[in-house]
Amino acid sequence: MAALATDDSAAADGVVDGPSDGYLVVCNIGKKENIKKLLALAVAYGLEHVLIVGQPHFELATHAPPPSVVPGLAERISIRRHPDLASCKAFLMERGITCVRARTTGMAAGQHALMIDYTCLHFRVRLYGVEIVEGARLVQDVDFRGRPSAFMMGNEGSGMNKTQLSACDEFIIIAQYGNGTASLNVSNAAAIVLQYFALSRVTSECSGE
Repeated sequence: MAALATDDSAAADGVVDGPSDGYLVVCNIGKKENIKKLLALAVAYGLEHVLIVGQPHFELATHAPPPSVVPGLAERISIRRHPDLASCKAFLMERGITCVRARTTGMAAGQHALMIDYTCLHFRVRLYGVEIVEGARLVQDVDFRGRPSAFMMGNEGSGMNKTQLSACDEFIIIAQYGNGTASLNVSNAAAIVLQYFALSRVTSECSGE
């Protein structure tokens, strides 16, 4: 017997074998220098995709960090431009991973063969907003293993706008242990989040999950 299920929850049963694609959504970032830093971080932490939404004043040909500064940017990462978040979210909804899970359900009556139940699971890309909002989870508490994940940062000064907030599937925050600042620089925050994501993929590979 086979069934098709779509996993839209962060706490679904089980994980997909192997690492999943990572996406960085660049939207509503005010400074070109910060966009350059985000592109460099995408390479450093092994993401596969960067989606640039809007950002009309940022031209890859002239503003992207050169190969001497960020080797492998053009070769290792797929960079796509989207005119707005609606088209970006539609693109993410089309992506994801489909896998088949096999479970032994017992012996068939009067037979010597095992009964196996097959379930097809589709894990869509989950868009995480890095923003201090009610209900946000600490990034270290999120299990990214085996799940295609996208990350979007807020604006350097004003944070996420309403369109960004409504596009996110879930929000994550970074734990702070002092009382010096309410938020981190956008590239510093992205580095911490992507570090956790990269570590989860290494853990998944090493454990065989």
